[in-house]
Amino acid sequence: GGRGGRGRGRNSQQQNQPCNFFLRGNCNQGDNCQFLHEHSSAPDLELFASLSGHEGTITGVVLQDTQLYTSSKDGTIREWDSSNGNCTSAVQVGGEADSLLIEGCFLIAGLKLPNGQGMVKVWNMQTGQVQELPGHVGEVYALAAGNGMLFSGAQDKTIRVHTFNQADNSFAFSAALTAHTKSVHVLVVSGDLLFSGGGEGNIIMWSLQSGQALQSLPAHTEHVMQLVYWENHLLSCGLDGELKVWGASAAGQLELKMTWPDLNNSSPFKQQSSSGREIVPFLTMSGCADANSKPMLLLASCDSKVQCLDLQPTLQPRGEMYFPRDVSVRAMTFGPSGFFFTGDTSGELKVW
Repeated sequence: GGRGGRGRGRNSQQQNQPCNFFLRGNCNQGDNCQFLHEHSSAPDLELFASLSGHEGTITGVVLQDTQLYTSSKDGTIREWDSSNGNCTSAVQVGGEADSLLIEGCFLIAGLKLPNGQGMVKVWNMQTGQVQELPGHVGEVYALAAGNGMLFSGAQDKTIRVHTFNQADNSFAFSAALTAHTKSVHVLVVSGDLLFSGGGEGNIIMWSLQSGQALQSLPAHTEHVMQLVYWENHLLSCGLDGELKVWGASAAGQLELKMTWPDLNNSSPFKQQSSSGREIVPFLTMSGCADANSKPMLLLASCDSKVQCLDLQPTLQPRGEMYFPRDVSVRAMTFGPSGFFFTGDTSGELKVW
């Protein structure tokens, strides 16, 4: 956006573009601004509050009851009271926090330490016990849990598995999974399966019982950034600017059901793919049911927008959420009563 002239100088393209100064809270043109003064084009999406405190990119947003936790590249994890937006604590964790997970009474963070090593740090929120799980090298991008196991994926191309020991409420290293050829960016557990997405563009399906890779699928031409499992379908998005929906074949293998956006349609994005199609890299996504119990997907991209899509019956755009220029969303989660939360590269936590 911009500061623009008077309303009579508008054109239709400007009218459809959000005002960057408005999004930053400092447009002085008022009704004379030639750009949109909106945070969202979706009729049922509205910005409720912006919460400041982090000094680096927010990499994780997780919710338990009324307590919200955020991790950041600034080396802190902050706790917020979601009922009033107050930050109740900020803890220095000893390194860049690149991922965050809540599992039961455990708050779990993936850290890159100052010496370049990667670590998973586990806080027992009932007892106050803290456990450090070393072993990774570089950033720990992904965390997931299921079947009594904790999984972490990192820049070092590995997935480390820790098994929960009920006797002393701790995790012990049990295995390393090594099928990716580049960094592991995302992990999702569903039943007896683990799905992982890597920097080489592959999605790998693992058996939690055997620890073996059941399928390695060349899903994207760039990094796989996020996976969402929804009603027997796996959704993936990547830096190649594509959202893909996968289903199971008769043999239990993943097979492509659809791609969004349609490869034959152009989009007003910045980069050109090798095929000449204009693309925008997707960064993360999250799914939930709206106030009418209709499933929807939020899809964040590097052009300072979040797309809102209906999940049924097909991926239909519902609208967009706007962020200031050069600010992109890196973490999202949904809360009760129709609220959801976004964490972005400016360090702001927004409540919608």
